[in-house]
Amino acid sequence: MDMLPIWNGRIQAAMADGAAADFTFNQQLLDFDCMVIPKGAPNKDEAMQLLSKIVTADYQARLPQYINYGPINAAAYESDLITPEMAKGLPSSPDNAAQAAYNNAAWWRDNLDEVTERFELFIQQ
Repeated sequence: MDMLPIWNGRIQAAMADGAAADFTFNQQLLDFDCMVIPKGAPNKDEAMQLLSKIVTADYQARLPQYINYGPINAAAYESDLITPEMAKGLPSSPDNAAQAAYNNAAWWRDNLDEVTERFELFIQQ
């Protein structure tokens, strides 16, 4: 049996094309990201309006219509666009997110050097 970390939308697309694969959201890793507008950006007000718009529940509910990536706005799951069946295949749906592990940035900040050293010793064995 082989195992690899992969974005759920990628493996689900491959499976839809006939790939012999499977996946689980059990102990999936949910991570965080951010959107920024650089200081001094010439169109700051327009960029702020864009960011404000694309994180709304309405816009976020449209994302899974194109690829199986979960919305970042939990209210998107209240939309008629995301059916219960569709929600089963999205990592951020309430049922799937409840099974997730989250990246703890503070822990990694405090432990990265030690963990890196231990991992390097492990792979040398």
